[in-house]
Amino acid sequence: MAKKNPDLKVMKILLIDDIPENLDVSVQTLKLYDYDLFLAKSVEERLTFTNKILPHLILLDLMILGIKKFRKNERYPYCFFNSESK
Repeated sequence: MAKKNPDLKVMKILLIDDIPENLDVSVQTLKLYDYDLFLAKSVEERLTFTNKILPHLILLDLMILGIKKFRKNERYPYCFFNSESK
């Protein structure tokens, strides 16, 4: 398990995915690094978090509905992922 550096600010990561199982896998992986994790189930729901927590990074599903709107209007750093196994 990674050790937390008390001198560093904890990174806030917003995870966005409409499939609960995908969010679970992401949380299980990222919690090993002591990030502050926030979960949203839609692109629209992210607004609840981005205005309050000011995330350092947004990780979101490439195939989620509303992705085109997200790309045009996002002002935070973001990274896409895809859990499709084809």
